[in-house]
Amino acid sequence: VKIKGKENLLNTGFMHVDEYTLEQEVDNQIVEYKRQCMYRGDAVFIIPYDKQKQSVIMVKQTRIGMIVAGENEYTLEFPAGMIDKGEEPVKSATRELREETGLEVNNIEPIYKSPIYTTVGGSEVDSENVLPKGGETGENEYIETVSIPVVELLDMALSKQSINTAATLISILLLKEYLSK
Repeated sequence: VKIKGKENLLNTGFMHVDEYTLEQEVDNQIVEYKRQCMYRGDAVFIIPYDKQKQSVIMVKQTRIGMIVAGENEYTLEFPAGMIDKGEEPVKSATRELREETGLEVNNIEPIYKSPIYTTVGGSEVDSENVLPKGGETGENEYIETVSIPVVELLDMALSKQSINTAATLISILLLKEYLSK
């Protein structure tokens, strides 16, 4: 596949969409077609795990994709966010945890290191001082923090099927594997 051209369709500052003209050989014929690609940058997730309580802290917030799909407008997710330019992923995860929950990291350990375009990390926290509401001023984040026992979280993900975002479900399964070691 060869890239023959590129046109910027949208640039909001938060994300941009480019349309590529591609050329590919298919059945001994050269075919040209277009594909759009959205860029948002690299992101991190962090799994705040309270070892004493055997629970995790999650954030509940509205997501436009869920509203448009006609689903419950709230998603239950692990704290996450974009990696700022020049920032190390661990620093980003630590910053997002503080912004969204008010918590500080006691110990952080990567759970999954392979380059999946959403980085999953875990940390140990003392959730005693978690903020009931989180988010960064000026970013229109309206976040409610929720403490969930890991056993209940696994049930929500596997039995009740009430976790409806891929990154969160993958993170829960990785957490389950990590804690079983």
